Amino acid sequence: MRIGILLPHFGPQCDFDRLVGLAPHLETLGFDSVWVRDNVGFTGGHAFEARGDLFVDPYLTLTAIGMRTQTLGLGTATIIPIRPHAITAQLVGSLAWLAPGRVTIGVGAGNVPKAFEITGFPMSERYDLVRDMVGVLRATAVPHADYTGPTITLRDATIAPHPPADLPIWYGGSTNQSVDRAVEYCDGWMPGRCPLPVFDDKLARLRDKAGDRRMAVSIVPVVSIDRDRETAIAKVNVEGLLAEARERPAWVKAGPFDSADSLEGILLAGTADDIVEGLSRFKERGVDEIVLDFRLRMDAYEEGLEQLAADVLPRV
Repeated sequence: MRIGILLPHFGPQCDFDRLVGLAPHLETLGFDSVWVRDNVGFTGGHAFEARGDLFVDPYLTLTAIGMRTQTLGLGTATIIPIRPHAITAQLVGSLAWLAPGRVTIGVGAGNVPKAFEITGFPMSERYDLVRDMVGVLRATAVPHADYTGPTITLRDATIAPHPPADLPIWYGGSTNQSVDRAVEYCDGWMPGRCPLPVFDDKLARLRDKAGDRRMAVSIVPVVSIDRDRETAIAKVNVEGLLAEARERPAWVKAGPFDSADSLEGILLAGTADDIVEGLSRFKERGVDEIVLDFRLRMDAYEEGLEQLAADVLPRV
């Protein structure tokens, strides 16, 4: 099982040294990968996040990190269809050319209306758009590509550097439909934050739908490591996470969300032993990659990375 980090390329606690300067040290500490989100016209994101408009472009972020490291995987969790598909193919192809063998593209339909509004793409067509985005990434892996989909037709399109033919593409989301799309036209599934009962239900669906086909699985829990579980929980916005969980229709059956304990799968909080125990639950389920999200503990980001590297990574 690989352990990655969601990069702080957004929000008020992002700065150059923390984002780019720290990258080689992440590699030295033993983390396997770094991951970015996607947005434009960002105004603070989820209600449980610190407010702030800063959002460094995901492709530029991964390029900067890739140029300062040698082995770190570079992933998107997730890219949404707010760019022309051919431009996305050029960006992904260029990133993969600069960092060969290190790129994984997580994709999703997106749920932020403003991002679609200001880029000129109809949010009502986002499911067709994300399908075609993946279709174009696949098609343009060879020169003179032809592709026809609901939102685009390509004829004799050559993009160089091209997206790799073996580019891993994972679909993001924790609904039945997300799982089905992952199986239909992607190589893996990454639900982002996800309550453990929901994760188990969707993972069973994924494996049933995929049959003998091997699908990669990833998850992105929020992490808070501290001297004890009570302190670790007290330092994150638990009420915000609970409020979000209650509003997710796909998660209703996993509720009621009324305490930190009911956020199992969404939140990993406690001592190093607690974090190892939580990660082990995912490892037992065959998860391939866990992306740790520090966004609610950016006050202790560097310290937390050091403690994870010393006391958690060697045990998982």
